[in-house]
Amino acid sequence: MKPAYTKISIVLVLIAGLITAVAIYFYYDNKKFSMKADCGMENGPLLGRKTFVDIETVIVDESFKIPGGKLFICNTPAKDLELDSLAPVLFKLDSNDHVVWAVELKSNNEIDLFAMEDCRLNGHELHFFNSTQFEPGVIYLDENFDFKYMCLSMF
Repeated sequence: MKPAYTKISIVLVLIAGLITAVAIYFYYDNKKFSMKADCGMENGPLLGRKTFVDIETVIVDESFKIPGGKLFICNTPAKDLELDSLAPVLFKLDSNDHVVWAVELKSNNEIDLFAMEDCRLNGHELHFFNSTQFEPGVIYLDENFDFKYMCLSMF
């Protein structure tokens, strides 16, 4: 192979590598942007905190049947908003009633979330009313009904 062709081949490989690197960067950056765009003017995306749930002792407040299992929410009652300090927990069970994952729905300091009501599953979105702040919220789930993130309204 002639030296000129070798140099051209090397340059083409470097250009292809650069284009690939830029495409990967924008793909992942766009995923972060789309999470923020879904929340719009709301507070989020909030990623919660992974936690452990003992299904033998937990009291389920809300349940939803999903393909291949169920979604449950506990710690949602709004009995005494002044004393309530437990964040709601969302967890998924598989078809054999084993916990797949559990997420404590922690908020940041701007908007408290200790009580939820009027929960309803709309496709891959779990809409609810944040009784602590008297504002709506949305939990986004992926195509397998796994937790992605949560948005809380600030208005």
